[in-house]
Amino acid sequence: MYCSSNSDKELERIHLDPHDWRYICEGNAKAVFAYRGPEPQLAAWILRLNKCAMDEDGRANGSEEHLSKGMIFQRKNSTFSTDVIGSLIGSQYILPQRSIRVTRTFLNQLNKLATDARPAHRADTRIDSRQQVGVLMPNMLTSLAPNPAIGVHTITVELKPKWGFLTQSTLISDENSVKRRVCRYCMHQYMKHDADKRSAFCPLDLFSDDYTRVVHGLGCLALSPQNNIRVFVDGHFISTPLELRLDGVPMWEELKPALARIILTERILIKLKHLQHSLDPLDIEGVFPKYQRAVESGALGDEEPTLNDWINTATEFRRSDRHCNHTNGLERRIDDKQVVLEFLLSTVLKDVSIMISVEQMAFQSVKSGTSTDVPEYRIAIVDTEPKKLSKMQMYLERYQHIVSNYLKFHPDPETQKQCQE
Repeated sequence: MYCSSNSDKELERIHLDPHDWRYICEGNAKAVFAYRGPEPQLAAWILRLNKCAMDEDGRANGSEEHLSKGMIFQRKNSTFSTDVIGSLIGSQYILPQRSIRVTRTFLNQLNKLATDARPAHRADTRIDSRQQVGVLMPNMLTSLAPNPAIGVHTITVELKPKWGFLTQSTLISDENSVKRRVCRYCMHQYMKHDADKRSAFCPLDLFSDDYTRVVHGLGCLALSPQNNIRVFVDGHFISTPLELRLDGVPMWEELKPALARIILTERILIKLKHLQHSLDPLDIEGVFPKYQRAVESGALGDEEPTLNDWINTATEFRRSDRHCNHTNGLERRIDDKQVVLEFLLSTVLKDVSIMISVEQMAFQSVKSGTSTDVPEYRIAIVDTEPKKLSKMQMYLERYQHIVSNYLKFHPDPETQKQCQE
């Protein structure tokens, strides 16, 4: 259990020294730093900061007005993870968040200090020095024990499992029927990578309730991690899971089956798959006309949904989820606004990361006596920020682009991959 007796107001009195923060990792939108300074209020917490793209002159892209809207959106939805996503997936998986003021000077210095640690392919982005608030979360990369035993290491695996289902919507066009056979991730590989770089990983293996398939999925991720798996030992990033070693002892083949048992014991991916599909039974092709109609009728306006909108959407979904089957998209009679906001909630859940931590000694096997035993672990879901209504057009166009590109390589259904749920 994580808890904190410190209010955000108490944090305002803390002077942030950029030298007290160590770069950990980053994704497309956020950079993460771990605290290593003297302040007890910040011990065992990480800092998540927004990133921005840069123009040719090295200046941050995006207008001040755009930034201001983004900060308002973030502030309005500050408890979205706990109040909305936690109510759907389970509050026990949601880490507490605290807001802390950050200055332009602090962020500019942090950018400079992190330069050498950042990967080359992220060089066209930087920490957005115009943001005024950062988000603190418990550090899943370090031991829970204040004084861990000598020789005990904390291994943390971050999984980004993506989409866990094949759509069965009757509203997709005939030319896009491939969506019912090939998952989005597998099609997307053809747009993102050349043949020699495409991953054999299929998310549907990881979302399966079959132990062998889950182990296979983890193995494929290790061979081609891309941005779907990251492994840390005692807070330090390991370049690939296959390089995982404790005191020189290779550990990935030991850890892989243990991770599979944790995933199946928690049934977290089974639940995530159900929510993804139940919140998006129509596919973007079926949802988009309802979005247009909701905008034209005034049910959806220019403003992004409020926290109350999200809470009401999740509440209505949970109420109806107990009484009907969502996945065929026909049994529920709900208004267009509800359909669109449920789709956006599904989009959030298609982009979350799952953090799993185990504490381990180099010469202690994580394999248990039986295939059903599970090592001690911690688990949490992160990357749960709300998605924006203004991106609906982009979601439609992006998926269409993924499909049309895949069909250039495999126009004949006989040669197309058959992903299995």
